[in-house]
Amino acid sequence: MLDEEYQKLIAAVGLKTLDYKEVANDWESRDDEWYHAIISLEDLSIILAIPNLKVYAWCRCKLVAPDKSESHLHWHGLVHFSSGKLASWKQKAWRHKIQFSSKKNTFKRIKCLDHVVGVLRYVACSDGQHSLRRGSEGLVSGPHTHYDRRPISDYHRHKRGKECSVIRNWISTKIAKHINLGEKSNWNAYDLHDVERCSCDRGNIGKKKRKEANEKRRAFYKSERGLEIKKKYKERIEMKKKLLKQLSAMNVRKKCQRQLFDIQKLVNLL
Repeated sequence: MLDEEYQKLIAAVGLKTLDYKEVANDWESRDDEWYHAIISLEDLSIILAIPNLKVYAWCRCKLVAPDKSESHLHWHGLVHFSSGKLASWKQKAWRHKIQFSSKKNTFKRIKCLDHVVGVLRYVACSDGQHSLRRGSEGLVSGPHTHYDRRPISDYHRHKRGKECSVIRNWISTKIAKHINLGEKSNWNAYDLHDVERCSCDRGNIGKKKRKEANEKRRAFYKSERGLEIKKKYKERIEMKKKLLKQLSAMNVRKKCQRQLFDIQKLVNLL
């Protein structure tokens, strides 16, 4: 999706960020069916057309390769099915033959209000996925850059680093003002969940599970099979880079830019 098409879509659906009070009130009224949506830009129109879907804050994101080329253009958003369920919508979409063009679309379930705070902080940060993180194929991925960020407050925009924790605490305390913390077991303004029992990334149960999963992943990629998979994907990535470099070196006129963009999408599917 080109930038002009994206802006027209946002204007057509009248998408606007919501405030702290609405986040708090909606969570209190229904604390399930909240998601961190990661959607390919080509499929965004389908998502924004979902009835009764609330979008609180969002940003666009892209993967930037070492040669500065861009790929994997997608959209991050904190969304909530205020009525109905994601599973029900997916079933209806299937019945009406509504299909996504990308297989990378993801709805990560929100586990607690502290997790909501984390997503709001994330979409406001200039950096996305950390460049040292390994993907499912075991290779270190390139850095993701957030752009066109639309946080609840303009003051949330920040760069990765020390500001991340400051902004997170700020968002948390603002939402906490609309929550009766006295009725919540072990909650406080900086941790809007029960740390001991929560399975999110900042909860003790979640931390234990993540540690075990990381150890298992590291052990696998040191095995013979794991090393074979890493080699396979590395060769595939090098082939893609070589092909895209050859295409970009061609003398492509402006009227052919769209075709080149479509070719790049096909290459990324290899």
